[in-house]
Amino acid sequence: MVLLRSLLVACLVVQLVRIGGQPTFSAWVDITADADSGWTYDGMINIDETHSVGLEEADGLLFNFQYTTTLDGGGVFWYKPPQECDVGADKTIVCTDSSSNIWYNQYSGSTSMTQVSGGANVPSVGSAQWVTVVNVDGILFLRSDGLGSGGSWIEIVDSGVSFASIGLDGTILYQASGALYICTETSVGFCSTFFPTAGPSGITPVYCNVLDKNNIMCWTSAGNAYWLVNGFNSAIWYWHELSMPSGVTINSASLGTGLGGTLNRPNLGSGVFTFYGSNGHWYKTTFPVVGCVALCTAGCSNPCTAGTYAFCGTTICASCTSGTYSAAGVSVCSSCSLGTYSTGGASVCSSCQAGQYVGFSGASVCTSCAAGSYSATSGLSACVLCAAGTTSASGATTCTACGAGTYTTSGQTCYSCPAGSYSTSSGATACQLCMGGYYYPSSGATVCTACPSGSFAAGVGLTACTDCSPGTWIYSPGSTGCFICPFGQYSTTTGATSLTSCIDCPGSTYTNSVFGSTTCTTCASGYYSPVASAMCTICPAGSFSQVPQVGSTSCGLCSPGRFSATAGNSGSASCTGTCAPGYNSASGASTCYACPIGSYSATVASGSCLSCPMGTYSGSTGTSICTNCLGGQFSTAIGSTSSATCLTCGVATYSVSGSSTCLACPAGTYSFGFASACTGCAAGKYSTSAEVASSSVGCSTCLGSTYSLTGATACISCADGYYAPTDASTCTSCPAGQYDNTFEVNPVNCTDCPAGTYNPTPGGTSLFACSNLCSGGTYSVNGAAECTGCPGGRYSTVQGSTTVLSCVQCGPGTFSTSGTSYCYECAAGRYAEFNIIPPSVQSYYTSLPPDGGCACCPAEHYSEAGASSCSRCEGCPASLSSNFFVLCATKAECCNLIPLSR
Repeated sequence: MVLLRSLLVACLVVQLVRIGGQPTFSAWVDITADADSGWTYDGMINIDETHSVGLEEADGLLFNFQYTTTLDGGGVFWYKPPQECDVGADKTIVCTDSSSNIWYNQYSGSTSMTQVSGGANVPSVGSAQWVTVVNVDGILFLRSDGLGSGGSWIEIVDSGVSFASIGLDGTILYQASGALYICTETSVGFCSTFFPTAGPSGITPVYCNVLDKNNIMCWTSAGNAYWLVNGFNSAIWYWHELSMPSGVTINSASLGTGLGGTLNRPNLGSGVFTFYGSNGHWYKTTFPVVGCVALCTAGCSNPCTAGTYAFCGTTICASCTSGTYSAAGVSVCSSCSLGTYSTGGASVCSSCQAGQYVGFSGASVCTSCAAGSYSATSGLSACVLCAAGTTSASGATTCTACGAGTYTTSGQTCYSCPAGSYSTSSGATACQLCMGGYYYPSSGATVCTACPSGSFAAGVGLTACTDCSPGTWIYSPGSTGCFICPFGQYSTTTGATSLTSCIDCPGSTYTNSVFGSTTCTTCASGYYSPVASAMCTICPAGSFSQVPQVGSTSCGLCSPGRFSATAGNSGSASCTGTCAPGYNSASGASTCYACPIGSYSATVASGSCLSCPMGTYSGSTGTSICTNCLGGQFSTAIGSTSSATCLTCGVATYSVSGSSTCLACPAGTYSFGFASACTGCAAGKYSTSAEVASSSVGCSTCLGSTYSLTGATACISCADGYYAPTDASTCTSCPAGQYDNTFEVNPVNCTDCPAGTYNPTPGGTSLFACSNLCSGGTYSVNGAAECTGCPGGRYSTVQGSTTVLSCVQCGPGTFSTSGTSYCYECAAGRYAEFNIIPPSVQSYYTSLPPDGGCACCPAEHYSEAGASSCSRCEGCPASLSSNFFVLCATKAECCNLIPLSR
């Protein structure tokens, strides 16, 4: 077969080149004058000459007409501006509008258009089956079940489609990515085979119309047209360029069938090609509709032998295919008849043997009779089905009966009775279903089993019994149903066999299911129920119920201080009424009540009112707080309704606001009566008894060496080493030279240290602070912080001296500085006539003990220690006396040179 196809292709190419013949077209006819006058045409026309239906668009309106020899005679068909339209072989008109919605009209005699769906671009209509294709944004969809019958679109190409058309025989042509694709076999309008075909070099069609699988017309962007012919349904096509009217190119075109034309038959009809030209004129031509392209010229002979044929007038013979046969000298092989078959190259067909059949012509092999059928003789076109109750294997020539417990209806095989059914004899054509209350769990049964107690089979043909569900029960075997637990009861037992399995529902629950209850339903919020109830009761105003409260047989009460005015409250939160301060309510209340005079409620949601306590009163209802008696007043009455019960506090007492009694002023304070607070004693004063603190006179003055702050109940003694005058608010430290005499009662000042002693430190706490005695050469008077020294030239050996009179004058030849306890001898070479240092030299001498207070002997004089005067030097060598000048000389130094600096 591959060899034959290759030869045919080669033959086709050779003949095309050799013959060079052109199809015959009629001359172009300008049909512009046939159109309706007064309109401007927009460049779209579609014609179906077979059914004499045409479409044209002018001024945005769609016209249709009965086509005979002119375009005239039509009228406005659709007042919605169309985008594209097409006419099918059964007069079906399909259009898209400017919004890409699809519209259709089944018969051209009606002007009603029906919308199919949205989203399509260009439609194309085929045969009477309403086979239609649409291009939606490059995706190709097909529909073959009638546009108005609620069918659906099938996607056949998923991308790249630029245009598509469908022929009257269902042939689909589309262009995708620059290539043409053709489907030449359809099944209910659905393509099963696609193959690409190439056009002449450099040709890119703008659009193509498909008439049928052998005739396609295309036009290009250059405005010229091509006729595409396929003579034997293969991938090889013949392109023929049409000669256009001079200077005219195509704007839009349409392809239709000729009058009386019949497809797939050569020379029995012609096609019509109509186009709208670039010059604004309409043109049409007719052309032969071809089926098979004859490749041989006149005079070809047929040399083919039996079992072969010459294809389409060629001189090349090919073997008949399987399922066909031929005698010698024929150009077509004949199909084998029913009940016969052949292999390739056969001159006669063979009969199928017994047990086999073939039910169509052109068979290449016989088929064994299927199981459940048979054929008793040869050459049959169909097998005979086994009678009901019998069966056979594949390829059988007779049937056998099915055994007991099995059945068959078609004779193909004996089937075991399905679970839930049975048969009691052989040759059964059907099994009987197990009756209600009975079952059988497996196949092939001859009898069914009764359901045990606690289970049931409600229907027929069951394979198992169903246990009584919780909430139901049954005692008798073979039952078709179970009894339900009474209302107000439930059961959780599966397969229960007694009423005792049903349990009473607790309070605030219920059951009333007609199917039996497995649990009790809790009453809805705002409802309650007693034990074993079939329904719930609404809670009255002032009460509530809150899910879940299983077991409760009553409603909860709104808590004191809250209320509810409506019934059926759900939960304590439903007691939304809250008593304001000054109001109260008891449990289960439906409103609040004002507190009476003499009582109050201070908080929100009070359950009761309280009597005004002592020290307060209330003279109106709805009071949230009682009024206090004034400060300096008191009241012992409880639940007082007037301020008249508030009494005045007396002298030496006080009370704060809202008091039930007057309090005595504490020690250190006083009052004059009607006082809200007592006044404290001033600093430096005190009181020790409330009874006498009736006025400021009752405060006493602090004694010496004591003090007090404001409001004191006693005076505080000064610390040791401190003192205070009377009426003092603080203590002062004893100064230096004094001390705190603890033996004196309430002294107002400190005591002086005794004469002859001193105290250099402030804050002396006792006489011991003055234990320092003045040393020799000093003395002191009372209250001394330090001792005074004896004057220079005097001395004293007395310790603890109390007067300067104890200082004694130094004798001749001696001296003293201030504060000394003895006198010093003048050194040798010095002297002192008096016992007092002259004022002019006293400061000098006192800084140079022990002889700084004695005068130097003059030159040429000397003295011994302790001298009161100097003696003249005598008896010195003459050689030394002329230059001798020495001061403060001793006797031994009289004749020696002594430095003046001494």
